[in-house]
Amino acid sequence: MPVDFKQPKPQSCVDRGITSREWEVLQAVLNHLANAEIAATLGISVRTVESHVSNLLTKFDVSSRSGLLAAVRATEDSGPLRLEAPPSLLRMARAGEFVGRGPELEQLHDEWDMARAGAQRLVLVSGDAGIGKSRLVAEFMRQLLVNDDPLVLHGRCDEDVAGPFEAVGHALAPYIRASNPASLAGELGDVAAELETIIPISGIRLPGIPVDAVRTDPNVTRLRLFDAVTRVLRRASAASPMLLVLDDLHWAPEPTLLLLKHLMQEEALKRTMIICTLRPGDVSDALIDFLGRLRRDAMPAQIELGGLHRLEVAQLLASDDGSAQSRDDIFSESVAYDIYAETRGNPLYAGELIRSLGEGSGPKSAGYADVPHGVKDIVTARVRRLAQETQTLLGIAAVLGQEFDLSVLQQLAEVDDFTLLEGVEEATQAQLLYDVTAASPDAVERYEFVHAIVRRAIVESLSPARVRRIHAAAGTALEQLFPEALEMRADEIAWHLVQAGQIKDRKNIVRYLTMAGRAALNSSAAEEGLRFLDQALEYIDAADAFDRAELWFQRGLTLRTLGRWPDSVASLRNALDLYAEVGDLEAISRTCRAATHTMFWFFRMPEALDLAAYGLKMLDGHGGAERGRLLGALSFAQAWSGDYGSSMKAIDEELDMASRLGDAELRGHGLAMRAMQLPAFLEHKDAAAAGYEALEILRYSDDIWTLTSMLG
Repeated sequence: MPVDFKQPKPQSCVDRGITSREWEVLQAVLNHLANAEIAATLGISVRTVESHVSNLLTKFDVSSRSGLLAAVRATEDSGPLRLEAPPSLLRMARAGEFVGRGPELEQLHDEWDMARAGAQRLVLVSGDAGIGKSRLVAEFMRQLLVNDDPLVLHGRCDEDVAGPFEAVGHALAPYIRASNPASLAGELGDVAAELETIIPISGIRLPGIPVDAVRTDPNVTRLRLFDAVTRVLRRASAASPMLLVLDDLHWAPEPTLLLLKHLMQEEALKRTMIICTLRPGDVSDALIDFLGRLRRDAMPAQIELGGLHRLEVAQLLASDDGSAQSRDDIFSESVAYDIYAETRGNPLYAGELIRSLGEGSGPKSAGYADVPHGVKDIVTARVRRLAQETQTLLGIAAVLGQEFDLSVLQQLAEVDDFTLLEGVEEATQAQLLYDVTAASPDAVERYEFVHAIVRRAIVESLSPARVRRIHAAAGTALEQLFPEALEMRADEIAWHLVQAGQIKDRKNIVRYLTMAGRAALNSSAAEEGLRFLDQALEYIDAADAFDRAELWFQRGLTLRTLGRWPDSVASLRNALDLYAEVGDLEAISRTCRAATHTMFWFFRMPEALDLAAYGLKMLDGHGGAERGRLLGALSFAQAWSGDYGSSMKAIDEELDMASRLGDAELRGHGLAMRAMQLPAFLEHKDAAAAGYEALEILRYSDDIWTLTSMLG
């Protein structure tokens, strides 16, 4: 990864009189570049680099490069990192007067006192939609910021489309962007690269991470990812007390819950308070299991919110400054009672109703006959007061999701910049949307609805036929706008295609759901990947043979990662039959090897032998590396079936083929098979020698499964 020479010079370096050129050399040293590499990068001589390094050693009062690294990191970590509070929470905290919730705020402050004293605390805030869970947390944060200086991180789980760790990635991104890359990379070590899988557009620039960082199987990758997240949060909480907020946990995919469980079980975070908001009526099986384990192991604090009291609704009415009418017109005890009775004290519903009363014409009094029933009618009425162009934009945006790209909205609406911005600005002023564009140079412009209920009300005001067509157009727009990121956005495209129903080709649904499943597996989220792949099975009849085969193959790999061996073999066999039907020899070999390896771990050696032999028969007359790998798989199965002679012959043939082809990766595979084959005959010394040589080759290869097996 190239050195980012545009990093600002910290005050500690300014104070030491370090020049701009010395600062560039220092960053290169922090990236572990040799003097010759620094000279080539900066276009100066090696002798000049040596002079700059010598000056740096003197100015930091150290005698070696390792001492220089330690001195720089110690200086960088001497004080807490200053971050602005999350804009989403600040927006809620400033959205009018906060009323009620005195006992709940007191409980949150008690938990914070324990966290600030060194504990790791988890608080679950539950309640119905619109009851004020996030508003309570935002007010708590606002009060903390008055008298304390906590680090506040915030992420939110999405109802429709979100990556398996997206909420955590959004929470971590601002901290990572603000951290010194060299110092953070030193803290993370070789697990730093895993963060790229959950924060792909955060602007991370961590030095010292090779582009071809060591990859391994999804289970090990997940452990590395969890370790990386834990290290980042531990580093953050060590510098200052930390508040981590995860909203809408009821929509969290299972991998996010596993990460959160890992953080709580490890108890590695000191001075940390984690607050999760959730709706008790919308919990998934994964969340039920997660909450059950938490209550046994971690004992989280729980706050259950109900509606506001009648007097608090009256206070909310009296404090509303968005009304077009005077307080004398609408403020009366009877009106407050009507609002309370209509909304049962739900703050969101009450606020929308108060706003609708203020925006109407004529005074409102007790028992007003035209009070709309439900927040859907309230939101719909408010939207209808906007310009027609804005209403159209909001309808399209609501179908796109709770959060959406401005570029996608513009393409679907087919409007120019002026019309787009006029509509977005009007919707923002009407408190229906707000800008959530990340503070990153490569971030796309994104907007979000103020609440999921608001978005849902707008969607429900559209005809089902219109909604289906917007979904269909959205899938096409995403393909056109992001051709280089199709796999990363495959889940989003697939969701739109599914919602479009018969409007779109069902064959594409299978392809994108399979792509989403593969991406989830590669992102350490096998559970989420299986969900996508199982959903794709519902549309498999519409796909061609190759797409059906790829679906069964990816499903087999995912089930293998989850330890569901019989199901994995069944899926891989289905894939094998379909690949044989289309005559894809490379895919046949790949599938036979995957199924054979699965049989190894399932201790079904006769079937492993049959699968390897079948693959070799299909490749008869076709040489090359694929045949060589199958020979290695066959030798393993033969060894653990007790056939010494056939096993040795097969592995020798693979290694001879690797030599003839000059294929180092094939040789690494063959040596790994030998290392796992020879223990069957108690030849441990030769097995160890082959294993160590295999590791040196496979560490830089794409043969993930063999490398992981070898490491084990």
